[in-house]
Amino acid sequence: MSRYARPLTYLLCALALSMPLFAAADSGSADAALAQALKGAWREPANAARDQYRHPRETLEFFGLQPNMTVIELWPGAGWYTEVLAPVLHDQGQLIEAAIPPKGFGESDNTQKLMDKMAANKDVYNKVQVIDFAPPGKLSLGKDGSADMVLTFRNAHNWEADHQLLAVFQAAYKVLKHGGVLGLTDHRAAPGKTVDQVFKSGYMPVDYIIQTAEKAGFKLELRRNTPRVTATAAVAK
Repeated sequence: MSRYARPLTYLLCALALSMPLFAAADSGSADAALAQALKGAWREPANAARDQYRHPRETLEFFGLQPNMTVIELWPGAGWYTEVLAPVLHDQGQLIEAAIPPKGFGESDNTQKLMDKMAANKDVYNKVQVIDFAPPGKLSLGKDGSADMVLTFRNAHNWEADHQLLAVFQAAYKVLKHGGVLGLTDHRAAPGKTVDQVFKSGYMPVDYIIQTAEKAGFKLELRRNTPRVTATAAVAK
């Protein structure tokens, strides 16, 4: 694996605040909920085995996830993060999976796997909502200002390949509440590489992600609250 293969993690918020983003939230309850979710018997063993590489707890804590949030996950695939997010948000919050439609698209098979996963364990997934999200035709993520957080993991290069990255960020900005958070993880391109040189490989330049998010209305707020999650922060106007 390339030495540049470390995840590139951003926290982008719909407003740069002069105070901590979630000062009133109970971080203790979030820690407990995440710990319980990560140990859940509903998780696929192969997915749980990758926690040591993907660091889901540290990543979601870094983004500021709280159990009472409305969270939209863009293109969840077969549900690697859904296994963690759904139980955390089950009782107090709402998880919305903005997925590729289950038929007629290149990765529709993953959406069907996600649907099968949720149908097989309704105690965990019965409150999860699934909506179609297939840029450029299906870009709506819901009512304006209705979500606390939008998350996406290793998808930015796919949207860039379809010339839809800016449109996706704009849709995320539109659905977020004042002060809402966009959390993004992708692979970091080698320094000096342009987006045209690397996006087909699944890698993305840091500056390009930031500049595109800023065009959508976000502003970057640097933040380092864990040594195991690369990069940082948050933004918007």
